[in-house]
Amino acid sequence: MVRSSLIASEAVGENLLLVDAQRDLFFSSNGVAAIIWERLKDRASHDDLYKAVMKHFENVDAEIVKKDVNEFVESLIENGLVEKL
Repeated sequence: MVRSSLIASEAVGENLLLVDAQRDLFFSSNGVAAIIWERLKDRASHDDLYKAVMKHFENVDAEIVKKDVNEFVESLIENGLVEKL
């Protein structure tokens, strides 16, 4: 997966703002989303994204992180914010 080139993004504090100007859509998300979005600058697998998130947090349940990363990535794909390669 990789970011769609049509999406503008901006980090605001610990939050992430994504804008799809062509479809007039605006998305706001938390700091974990910002970690994932940053990693998606380059091609990344679900496992790459999971590892990037795990690297930033201690004492978190790995299975919950995997589930949350997968759900978030699927929502990015469904909304056309990332492209599957």
